[in-house]
Amino acid sequence: MMQHDEALANFSKSSNVFLQTLTILVRGETTKRKARAIIDSGSQRSYILKSTAEKMNYKAKRREYLQHSLFGGSDTSTCQHDVYMIYFTSISEKYNCHFEVLGQEMIFHSILSRKRGSHFKELKDYNILLAEDLDGPIEILIGADVAGKLITGNHLQTEKGNHCN
Repeated sequence: MMQHDEALANFSKSSNVFLQTLTILVRGETTKRKARAIIDSGSQRSYILKSTAEKMNYKAKRREYLQHSLFGGSDTSTCQHDVYMIYFTSISEKYNCHFEVLGQEMIFHSILSRKRGSHFKELKDYNILLAEDLDGPIEILIGADVAGKLITGNHLQTEKGNHCN
């Protein structure tokens, strides 16, 4: 029996690749505001900009000390992170959730917004609506610790304490 492999080429007219970014409503006790988020299943933890946590008046629950493993196998020195509980709502306001995040001075230097350019109109013509309508910095990184639950709605903790999304 002959097998056929698909050719997965990195061919593009543009060097821009759009990542899984979205706009969410971040909720505080008395206020809510739009923020840009990114889903990064390659990150084991979720993060929030410290400045966003301060704007939302989130109080640190505790501190954690972590050493980060980076692409290429290098490690950072031990970093201190405040741990916050973040509350967010989908833009449609049909979904609410909360989960722990680590405070971080900067998440990404620059991530292109998908709302700009001719591709935006082209996608809209195909009835593909993007879940992002903001420019500006990524304020929240949704890591593998919660991304699977958001995407599938399922979360399993095994008897040995491992989390499976």
